[in-house]
Amino acid sequence: MDRTSLLLLLFSGALLYRLVRNTLTAVQRYRFRRANGCHAPIRYDSGPLGIPDFIRLLAAARRKEQLQHIVSRYRPGMETFAMVHLGVDLIMTIDPENIKTVLATKFLDYELGADRRDSFRELFGDGIFTLDGAGWEHSRALLRPQFSRKQVADVDMLSAHVKLLLQHLDSIPLGEAVDLQPLIFSLTLDSATEFLFGESAGSLLHGVQDREGFAYNFNQCLEWIMFRLRWRQFPLVQWYTPAAMRRCNNFVHAFVDRYVARALGPQKEKDVGRYVFLDAVAADTQDAGVLRDQMLNILLAGRDTTAGLIGWTMFLLAGDPRVYNKLRRELEAAFGTGMEGKWRSPSFEELKDVVYLRHVLNEG
Repeated sequence: MDRTSLLLLLFSGALLYRLVRNTLTAVQRYRFRRANGCHAPIRYDSGPLGIPDFIRLLAAARRKEQLQHIVSRYRPGMETFAMVHLGVDLIMTIDPENIKTVLATKFLDYELGADRRDSFRELFGDGIFTLDGAGWEHSRALLRPQFSRKQVADVDMLSAHVKLLLQHLDSIPLGEAVDLQPLIFSLTLDSATEFLFGESAGSLLHGVQDREGFAYNFNQCLEWIMFRLRWRQFPLVQWYTPAAMRRCNNFVHAFVDRYVARALGPQKEKDVGRYVFLDAVAADTQDAGVLRDQMLNILLAGRDTTAGLIGWTMFLLAGDPRVYNKLRRELEAAFGTGMEGKWRSPSFEELKDVVYLRHVLNEG
């Protein structure tokens, strides 16, 4: 078979695969609508095969504005819609009821899917962000008991990292604009690594651009994962592993493996009275690969979700003086003004007792 015939065969096979996949998806959605009494979603015009919107997505990603581009697709009354992405039909939603259905009330009816698993697995292995079904249940059962322990709420440990963050802010001239996002991500990364491994990654000390630091390499790994997710409609992209990707993956794995080896080592020294998440999980499994995968999955959850909550809450407070002032009064009444000698460090339980703080965070 000559090259032209081979290319035509491959192209025809790809088209047939897409046609069959889209037809099966259409049938499944029709049955779903009949079973649940709902209508087909509004369609978002992403252009022929979704290529124009994909080009805009790539441009936004280069400007570090991918999230803004995704949000711009939504319109009032269009909280759920269908769109074409490189020839594949997708359903997008920010509707709270739909999200609750997927993540809670009908959780077992949904899965992460092969695209998500293939994009994440090289770095994160088998964990809560890559597994479905029995595998996910096993990971959850292994990790969940550790989050019910009182030691998780180590306010003193977190306080040390917050002080470093405030020192960075104090060094910025008054009135000068500051990008808080890198600092907040460093705060949550440092606190998460100390909670997981007993030692901080030190990104607030060394900076996120330190190429020999954990923060820089972890961020680079996530950039490669996003690259794979953007191009996920092309199966060969999962086999594309350039040297830069391998380097940052190896760095992150070696960083975690060092702590796993220490936790499993016969001469492991324990810090009496201090809770280390990895040590607690190592008491239930001695499999080094399982421990590495679980720690990386928890690290992603502990860094990104917490940083997102802090950053978004601060953004909202900056635009709402009424809520900001009320929250400040509540905190000062409970713990003091924050001036030296006029405040005290709260416990986790005392923070939970500040009802208005809980309400602000819940809305954030």
